[in-house]
Amino acid sequence: MRKINVDERTRKMSNPRRRLPLPSIAIALFVLFMVWGGLRNWQNKPPVYVRTLIGGTGDPDVQAIYKFSHSSGDTGAVNPSGVYYSYDSIKDFLFAFETRSGTYLWQRKPPLKQGGGVGAIIVSQSTLYVTTALGVYACNAATGDVIWSSVLGEGHVSVVSQLEQERSILRIYYGDTIFEIDPITGEILRSWPKGDLLWLEDQIEIYPATPAGLEGRDQTTGEVIWENRERAFLVDDKLTPMQINPTTLLVKSEMRNYCTLDLSGGAYLWCSLDRFRANSAIHYEKMAGYALRDDFTLVEFDLQTGATLSETQFAPTKLSPNDNRGYSYFIAVTPDGEVLIFFGDSGELLVVKPNGA
Repeated sequence: MRKINVDERTRKMSNPRRRLPLPSIAIALFVLFMVWGGLRNWQNKPPVYVRTLIGGTGDPDVQAIYKFSHSSGDTGAVNPSGVYYSYDSIKDFLFAFETRSGTYLWQRKPPLKQGGGVGAIIVSQSTLYVTTALGVYACNAATGDVIWSSVLGEGHVSVVSQLEQERSILRIYYGDTIFEIDPITGEILRSWPKGDLLWLEDQIEIYPATPAGLEGRDQTTGEVIWENRERAFLVDDKLTPMQINPTTLLVKSEMRNYCTLDLSGGAYLWCSLDRFRANSAIHYEKMAGYALRDDFTLVEFDLQTGATLSETQFAPTKLSPNDNRGYSYFIAVTPDGEVLIFFGDSGELLVVKPNGA
């Protein structure tokens, strides 16, 4: 028989085999089960959503996709260098984003804001003009530093902005009042009641007609110079008519299709058959327009005839079509033909170069 000395016996007694209590075993098994199940579910889940190119004509080049965590959207502007200016409604800052490097150039708090955040943003050369519920301000496009600001009211009204570069006038449709402002100094030059005026272009006042359509009046005399009995067009802080040339506007009608309006006679030169989301953009050298159709197709069209030049369709989100209607979208084009599209339903900014650009 083997003898066990006192030291060995003491060592065995002081290091008995530990047994886990039953509750600890149950918890450990539960954790293992959850991890195993989670791995299985992870393998079965679709990848993180990234909008994909379905196809179209012309084989466009999707150059970059940026995923924003903030809520940018249907307000924005793009300068000739591809810098994207927009507003983060969650963190409350205006920003400049360099699309070619994928970096922020600056972020600034709006100096004039009250409920509803920032409205339209207009970029002209080295200056940004930004409307808010309280008025309008100008800032340096390169730094975001404020140049001037003009308080126009107490808010809670619609605010639409328009820059007439040839006349050097910044026009603000502020609720029931129209203000004309010097874009260099911010001085209010004059103001007058807006009434039912939809838009003022080259001294032609455009009003909605009764029971439908439009009416053009001479701003100086008030005389009716033309009538359009087809349909009116839409104007709001994110959607305004765009001047193609001194006598023609690109507008979005009440049917949500795009038309060109002849200012000299008041007739629509052409109207698209499709309905579109958000705003449109113009490439003046190509005389081409760009808009996002309801089925998430970027349409490039001839501004003179309305004919489709190319189509680029992107996949929708996993949301239903009805859910997608609640999100905002924004389109802009640079002089070298790069089209920027912001998809509010996924927070993505795409930089697309259509064929031939």
